[in-house]
Amino acid sequence: MNSIAKTQTQNKQQPAIKLISTPVGDVLQTQQLNAAVALVKATATDGHGRMAKIHGLPGSGKTHTCYALAKIFDGVRICAYSGMRRKTLFNKLAERFGGTGSGGFDSSITFLQSRVENEIFLIDECNHLGWLEFEALRYLSDECGAVIVLLGTQIFEQKFVGKSGVYLQQLSRRIGAKHLELKPVESLEECVQYFILPNFDTKPTKSTAALFLKVSGGLWGRAAELTTACKRLMESNPSTFEKLTTDLVAAAAKELG
Repeated sequence: MNSIAKTQTQNKQQPAIKLISTPVGDVLQTQQLNAAVALVKATATDGHGRMAKIHGLPGSGKTHTCYALAKIFDGVRICAYSGMRRKTLFNKLAERFGGTGSGGFDSSITFLQSRVENEIFLIDECNHLGWLEFEALRYLSDECGAVIVLLGTQIFEQKFVGKSGVYLQQLSRRIGAKHLELKPVESLEECVQYFILPNFDTKPTKSTAALFLKVSGGLWGRAAELTTACKRLMESNPSTFEKLTTDLVAAAAKELG
């Protein structure tokens, strides 16, 4: 492609992304999810780098956010795992678009090239990927017009510094300021709205909510474990634990250790 044609391609207006609906229904609306939705919209309309990253501590809500974004934008979610290589990653991506899912890396990327423009890919647990996988994803964004959102823990952040960071300089430039850190829930109001009311019938007292927030640490993963422990105690001891109370939360916390 000559330089003039390339410039025209880079400067063309990006099409609108596929937004199914606002975060309602079975997608729990949170402040962090709203921020993530805004991030995806900004990334999809960025003519210089359609890549973004979302990171946070384990249990901070990354997977919840990833699933929710996939529903809201009709996106493709892939969860990486330790040792995952680009052949497997791209086979999984190709399979989502009707490919066999069993070819080599070259055949998968060739299959995807004409099919992924304006598609939104959400790569969860991306801290398990290496620079070769990240560079292949960057190719899908740069050359094929895909929107790539990477989600991972603080280990993912560490990949951008030190020796490994040398190989990810182009990826880092594509991401630029398009990143979001997911933080633990800090307020009682958010704890009640996000963790308690969706799972229990009655609104808790302030002291119960405060203890729930303290035990969970404001982390989605820990809150889910605490919720499960509370419900298990309510089912096994209905006469003792009729509803969510400080005693129930304390007993559940003891079970969790």
